[in-house]
Amino acid sequence: MTDVLKIILGVAASAAIFYVTSSMLLAQKQLVAATRLGGYLTYWQNWIIEHDLFGVYHEGMKWNEEDREIRVRGGGPKETVELAKNKKQEFLIQLKERIEKADFEADKAEVVRNFQRMPKESASLLLESSKTTRQNIIDGKTFISDEEAATLGVAFTNKCIELKMGILDLVDGATTPLLLLVSAPEDFDVKSFSREICQLVWKGILVSKNIDTVAPAARAISSKSVVALTIQNIRNGSRLTKR
Repeated sequence: MTDVLKIILGVAASAAIFYVTSSMLLAQKQLVAATRLGGYLTYWQNWIIEHDLFGVYHEGMKWNEEDREIRVRGGGPKETVELAKNKKQEFLIQLKERIEKADFEADKAEVVRNFQRMPKESASLLLESSKTTRQNIIDGKTFISDEEAATLGVAFTNKCIELKMGILDLVDGATTPLLLLVSAPEDFDVKSFSREICQLVWKGILVSKNIDTVAPAARAISSKSVVALTIQNIRNGSRLTKR
C-alpha cells in the first residue's frame, strides 16, 4: 500500500511540475509576443500621427467607445452589428459628398508639380515597397505571426488576424491609386476615384479601431512578469479543468 501511495504521489508531483513548467514556457512566449505586438502597434500609431491621419484614427476610437457603451447598458451583438452597418453607410455617403463638392484644382496643381519632380522609376519602387511591406507583415517580420497570437488566447488571436488582414487590405487598396498618381499625376482626378478613396478611408477606420482595441491589451500583458503570467496561466488552466 505504501509503495502504491509513493507511486501516486510521484506521478502527481511529476504532473504538477510538468504543468507549472508548461505554464512558464507559455508565459515566456506570451511576453515575447505581446512585447513584439506592442512595438509594432506603436509604430503604426506613430505613423498615423506623422502623416496627419489622426482624424481617421479618432473615428476608430470613437467607435470603440460606442461599442463599450452598448455593452455597459447590456446591449447584445445585434446592436453592435447594427451600429457598424449604420456607421459605414453614413460615413461613405458623407465622405463621398464632401469629395464631390470640394475644389481640388488649386491643390492638384501643387501635387502634380511635386510628383513630376520624382524619379521615373518611382512607380516601380512604390510597387516593390508595397510588395515588401505586405510580405513582411505576412511573414511576421513587421507583425506577430498567427502562432504567436495564439499564445495570447482565442479572442486575441481573432483580433490580431482581423487587424493583420485589415492592414494588408489597406496596403493593397492604397497601391493602385498611388501608382496612378505617381505614373500620371496630371491625369489623376480625385472625384473620379471618390468611391475608391471612400473605401480606403473606411478601411483605415477599421484598422484604427482594431489597433485601439489591441494595443492597450498587448501593453498590459507585456508589462507583467513571467511569474505573474505563469500564475495567470495556471489559474486559467484550473478554471478550464473545473469546467
